[in-house]
Amino acid sequence: MKATIEDYVKRHGLTKREVKSFGQWIPTYAIPPERDQIYEIFADDDGRHVVVIDTKKKKFKIVHGDLVHLESDWNDAQISHDTEARPFWKDGPAT
Repeated sequence: MKATIEDYVKRHGLTKREVKSFGQWIPTYAIPPERDQIYEIFADDDGRHVVVIDTKKKKFKIVHGDLVHLESDWNDAQISHDTEARPFWKDGPAT
């Protein structure tokens, strides 16, 4: 199965959040490595599931957690990524 980051955002019902880069605290994980980048943030209402898309460099990062935060590396947003994101009880093992 292939999925784009847009598919992921839609599947998880994440909402685009208005975040100003000046005068507002932003966690470092949500800021692209080069601070002059243009980015969008999508998240659930609790802020426990966050996707940051660097729209200039076409990269994305996912942070998901409750008691423990899991943070991805920056990945290419221009391609469809292979995913094994399906219930383990369906279709047998992923191929």
